[in-house]
Amino acid sequence: DESGCTPEVLERAESLGCLLPYKIGARLLEKWGVPLSRSQLGVLSYSFEKTQQELSESKLKELSEQPLAQTQPLQALQPPRIWMLEIDGVFVPTRDAEQAEGTGVGKTIYREVKSAVLYKKNTPSERYQISVLREVEGFIPLVHGLLRLAGVTHSDKLIGLSDGAVWIANLFDGLGVYQHILDVFHASQYLERVMLGLG
Repeated sequence: DESGCTPEVLERAESLGCLLPYKIGARLLEKWGVPLSRSQLGVLSYSFEKTQQELSESKLKELSEQPLAQTQPLQALQPPRIWMLEIDGVFVPTRDAEQAEGTGVGKTIYREVKSAVLYKKNTPSERYQISVLREVEGFIPLVHGLLRLAGVTHSDKLIGLSDGAVWIANLFDGLGVYQHILDVFHASQYLERVMLGLG
């Protein structure tokens, strides 16, 4: 870090940069006597996010290589815990590193940001989540690591929520998802295609 900020200021700047637009975050910091411009706050936030992302992915990949935890003796006497696992992908425009012919700029390529959210059925506010710009092969170990980080055990049941994309259905199969639920919008779309196909 070459910002010249104390650890306390950095901590406050990082939390503001994650929660608020940089313009508002910079104004609040100014009221607290910290003269950071919104661009400086943006640079700090970006560096923090990038470092956190790298550390998180490294930890999740490490966890993914470990077996799921065994059921605790007291837990075996109770009904299985039910976990909800929501997985989705959203295409976003990104720049290709190679320049498009004659333009001097990289061309726009749409890539998928994949997200996973995991929580116990009865406590949805206590959640574990990841969101990364990765291919499916790079995303799968992160989801496995997320399950282990959350403490999912062999006796727990996973309920998967998705839009029905094939890559998500395959991932759910590999995770041993107990039940796969499609959201109403996509389920209706798929049903409409079947109905149209049947005339």
